[in-house]
Amino acid sequence: MVKIVYEPLQEVVIAEVVKLESIEELARPLGFMMGSGQVVGLNWAEGIVFMFNVLSPTTDTLSEEYVFNRRMYCPSMPFAIMPEYQSSIRTQEGLNVPVINVTQYPNLKDIAVWLKEYSENINGYK
Repeated sequence: MVKIVYEPLQEVVIAEVVKLESIEELARPLGFMMGSGQVVGLNWAEGIVFMFNVLSPTTDTLSEEYVFNRRMYCPSMPFAIMPEYQSSIRTQEGLNVPVINVTQYPNLKDIAVWLKEYSENINGYK
């Protein structure tokens, strides 16, 4: 039988964190992307809705970081507070941006918890 090894991520490096004032403000750019035919969506857990985009490990350096150090890099992490889960967010343009409940995904849930703590502590702003 094949040996199965579980090796979770050890670190997610986020270069920029942006707390938006509303879920609509977060969804709007994705609505434009959907209008051009791209498949997009948002993630939700712990009262936070967020966009999770990572740099694909397409270079030797990023591949080594992922394989050997279990580290992923995220250039930007926009998010907003959304206390209750809803399966989509309707934009001003009338497009419904899908929202995925990622509560069961440990890494994404950890990111949501971190974003929630971050939002409560940035410059005393709540």
